[in-house]
Amino acid sequence: MILMHVFFDRWHFLNPGTKWMLLFMLLIIGLGSFIIYHMVSDQKSIRDIRCLALNIYHEARGESYEGRLAVATVTMNRMDSRRYPDNVCDVVRQYGWNPRLQRHVSAFSWTGDQLSDIPKNSKAWRDAVELTRQVLDGERHPQLGEALFYHADHIKPGWASRKTQIAKIGRHIFYP
Repeated sequence: MILMHVFFDRWHFLNPGTKWMLLFMLLIIGLGSFIIYHMVSDQKSIRDIRCLALNIYHEARGESYEGRLAVATVTMNRMDSRRYPDNVCDVVRQYGWNPRLQRHVSAFSWTGDQLSDIPKNSKAWRDAVELTRQVLDGERHPQLGEALFYHADHIKPGWASRKTQIAKIGRHIFYP
């Protein structure tokens, strides 16, 4: 604040060429900051799209549109919850301690299975990317409300007995 006061006190002593040069420099700095901010924001958006699309692809690529949307909805609900990270990639890649197994486990099984996460350039991948764009624009599965958990119907996790099932969509069972 003091520097600004000193600067403006001396502004009227500067010749017009110097004033124009300073204004031009401020404009360039402002424009550069604006461009850098948007480049970083766009990279974050691209990263979020990729993380959510990978989650849809690996968790639900064999499901109907409704089933894929349900998995994406849970992912976004977690991001919106205070109990989980506040960005898509951190939600998808989150690990937690499992006291029964005495090790860290991934929230979504494909992130910890040691298999390649690179999707095949297929219709399933293109569908996942397209659905991701819709979900990031606000599309959600209407049945799921604030659902934060799901599992495949052929798995019986211990935590599920302590939760109330709200929907079965495709091969997944969903819980709040």
